Amino acid sequence: MLTVGDKCRVFCKTQWVPAKVLRVNKKTAKIYYIRSGPKFAIDVPFDKIWKGWKKPAIRKDSFGGGKADCVLSTKRIGRHRKLVEVVPTIFDPTQVMGNFGRMLNDANIRSNSVCIFNDNTNQWEFAGLHPTTRQPAGGGNAIARPWEYLGDAIGIPTGPYASLTEMKYVQFPGEDSRSLRSAKEIIDEAFKRVVRKQLANPDKDIFYYSADENDGKRLGLGIFANAVGDDVVEYHTKKLQDLPYAIQKARVTGVAP
Repeated sequence: MLTVGDKCRVFCKTQWVPAKVLRVNKKTAKIYYIRSGPKFAIDVPFDKIWKGWKKPAIRKDSFGGGKADCVLSTKRIGRHRKLVEVVPTIFDPTQVMGNFGRMLNDANIRSNSVCIFNDNTNQWEFAGLHPTTRQPAGGGNAIARPWEYLGDAIGIPTGPYASLTEMKYVQFPGEDSRSLRSAKEIIDEAFKRVVRKQLANPDKDIFYYSADENDGKRLGLGIFANAVGDDVVEYHTKKLQDLPYAIQKARVTGVAP
């Protein structure tokens, strides 16, 4: 039985999407998708709702219709897996979603997702060279950094870089020493690292990142808002939007970047 405030999943087109119950009616429930918020609540029939945060367990012999037990039971692998989701979140200290510290303390959220946080160059570099070493939390969404070595978070370096052409000495995994690279090259390597992480952890099919509160898709900067160039922010935003297709390409070709 659904009750107000329950966490649930709602079948939307081809997938089960995290949601929360706002009101229960006779044959439907008013829910809102976690990433959209209560402002965009909708009525959904009970047969499209699965109570609980985890994706529903499916019977192998069940096909057709719109209920929870009508989805294929086996996980799709390789090119047959669905595209991963890249979900922007807006920080709100009163909410769980968007607050990476609270999200990462929720085992249900951690079970199938990764929080992408903004990192500085040096600690991003360290994570690549020492992936099993825990690092301390930083300011803003870098509160997620201690979870990186566990596979539940990953940093993308915003520098702070004044532009994509800014040069930094950095060492990538597998190299013997640092070399001079542009911010663009560093960001490209960072997103290759994200792709490799997903290939190694295929059940992690949702990536959350912090978005600008005035633009729901543009990467949010928080404490570094005045230190990062617009071209850097735009490039990060494009790489985030392209991430599902970069992962799918690696799945299909079998080649990790």
